[in-house]
Amino acid sequence: MCRYPALAVFDPSPKTSRRLLLAIIAAGAVLRAIGLRWGLPYEFHPDETTIVTLGAGAAEGRLNPGWFIYPSLQIYEAAALGVIAHWLEASRDWVVFALRALVAAQGVATIPLVYVLGRRLWSRSAGLAAAAVLAGLGAAVLHAHYGVTDVPIGFLTLASTVVAIRAVDRGAYRLALYAAVLTGLAATTKYSAAPQLLIPLLAAWFATRAGGARRPRRVAATLLLVPVFAAVFVMGTPYAVLDHLTFREHLSLEAEWQLHAQAGAHMPAAEDLPLSRRGVGQIPLLLWSDLGPVALGVIVVGFIVAIAGPILRSRRPTAAAGALPAERERFAASWFPLLWTVVYLALLLPSAKVEQRYLVPIYPFLALFGGRGAVALAALLSSAWKQNQVTAGRLALAGVMAATLAWPGREAIKVDRLLARPDSRIAARQWILDHLPPGAGVACDFYAPPLSKSDGLRVLRSPFTIASQQLSWYCRHGYSHVVISSMTYNRFFQDPSLRFVPARAWYRRLGRAGKRLVAFPGEELGFHDPTIKVYRLTACSGDSLLPAGASSPNMRSDSTTQSPSPRAP
Repeated sequence: MCRYPALAVFDPSPKTSRRLLLAIIAAGAVLRAIGLRWGLPYEFHPDETTIVTLGAGAAEGRLNPGWFIYPSLQIYEAAALGVIAHWLEASRDWVVFALRALVAAQGVATIPLVYVLGRRLWSRSAGLAAAAVLAGLGAAVLHAHYGVTDVPIGFLTLASTVVAIRAVDRGAYRLALYAAVLTGLAATTKYSAAPQLLIPLLAAWFATRAGGARRPRRVAATLLLVPVFAAVFVMGTPYAVLDHLTFREHLSLEAEWQLHAQAGAHMPAAEDLPLSRRGVGQIPLLLWSDLGPVALGVIVVGFIVAIAGPILRSRRPTAAAGALPAERERFAASWFPLLWTVVYLALLLPSAKVEQRYLVPIYPFLALFGGRGAVALAALLSSAWKQNQVTAGRLALAGVMAATLAWPGREAIKVDRLLARPDSRIAARQWILDHLPPGAGVACDFYAPPLSKSDGLRVLRSPFTIASQQLSWYCRHGYSHVVISSMTYNRFFQDPSLRFVPARAWYRRLGRAGKRLVAFPGEELGFHDPTIKVYRLTACSGDSLLPAGASSPNMRSDSTTQSPSPRAP
């Protein structure tokens, strides 16, 4: 194994390591299990609703989802769960919960994989520290509660990396094939995992070279992984071929949205964004918010040491002649996590909008570097003690880990606390049903309380924001009440783009032309707990039209799908 004796001196025994790992896995599982039924029977995550709805259609025989903004593997997983729910005579709630449980299980399974990789690259202590960082990372805990794609591709890309490194260690080409299969599964879960095929390709090249194969055979064996990857992708998303025109159209729309963010009226156009507001400026801010200064610093230290370590060790005498795999291939394999992390982040840099969930797939790798950085800092802190250096090193490591986990651990606890209590939209919904007369017209913002015609109300919902129509329009069409959500209006008040001037003016006008009946304050974390405000329109006659060219998305009637600025309404 590629180990570092200076780090391994802090290692607990294998038996103690297993016990600590089990404790870390159990803690991670508890954090991901609490609040897994959040929001049910209502569905507040729009992507989750889309996946479950398309899966229900596939379960009924409509195998072509006709929607390729995401690949189709998770849609078919939802379809399989829908079939099981039909056998069990269970409701749609059961499908949503089961899909979330499947995602949470993959999130938990990622923890021991991080340990395995950290142990292989550095030491058992580094592996345990990395597993602890991932187990208590608030952003990873939050997104493990959603039945969407971000946590699964983190699990699959990490598994592919582990198998690829083992392929190089053992000189086993078939393991590189398995790594390509795992990468194909990741790509057919979410397109952004496709570039990870580079790792199995390198593993196949190094494994065949360690086995003594000649160059033409190595090239052929390496290129064979491309059709293997493509076959797995098509198995998970078959209508990428069978309905290739729609697939290409939706894929180009997704690429356009990532680069220019013009798919929705609530997103800024690329020309409105300075460089600091694009991915290159957003990623450091998101990492700082999710990890905190200490954990982010430890990860940076680990990243630097992980780069320097193979370079320094490559200058030492290699292993005995004839050892397989050769030492240079093993050192090359130790760069795989670094390479994929850099490639993935580079893909996000030009994006017009980077959200927290985009970083979730890379958090297992960042946790890996966090474990390496924690052990390196512990070794540095304990270097002054010549006596009992092992004990001093372990105490230093415990202190570094406590400081590292303080911020993300606090966020993880906050996540579970929020998810375990009713969402603010549920309380707002009940108030509306109790206080508004039957047949009242209610215009709802996106991310507003779940209301429909079956509740005895005339409900109008917007796919983006109700600011797309002037207030007098709602009065003329009989919508006397307006419900707004901070998850929608905060986007306009927190972004200074000129494109959002009409929307900001609309929400301010609402405060003057309407009477606020009630507000339900929330903490707004992820898709949870927005601040909900209910207005009654009392003066619409003086309302002016929106400026020419303002976005006006189509409104939807009776649809069942579904820190504020001081100047916000």
